[in-house]
Amino acid sequence: LTYGFSSPELIKHVQQNKFPNITPATDQHTSCELNSRGNPYCKRLGISVDFYVEGVSSLDVAQWIVKNIEFDRLYYYSAHRPFHVSVGPENSKYITWMHGYRGGRHTPRFHTCEKFLAAVGDLI
Repeated sequence: LTYGFSSPELIKHVQQNKFPNITPATDQHTSCELNSRGNPYCKRLGISVDFYVEGVSSLDVAQWIVKNIEFDRLYYYSAHRPFHVSVGPENSKYITWMHGYRGGRHTPRFHTCEKFLAAVGDLI
């Protein structure tokens, strides 16, 4: 597990990094926590984690998830980096391939499950 639940205090700390790479309003790391006005920090609800399995390609793990379980969002970076996966009320199975992402500005490629599996199949 490389990143899990984000409290408001942790969000403030992470946002001080050069490339914070967090979006509390949508990334589901705040789970169902409520702000001071009683509204969820993340309107998607659910919960997310970023992780990798030591000794196993993140591509293999992401492909297994895509084929076998319900999820809401999956942000895949590369076979050698942790990736983000969430569950939530929508369980939309929405995948973003953060192709070429190294921090800062990037242009993600968006894929359906089928398109993601076809696209990453060329990388195996």
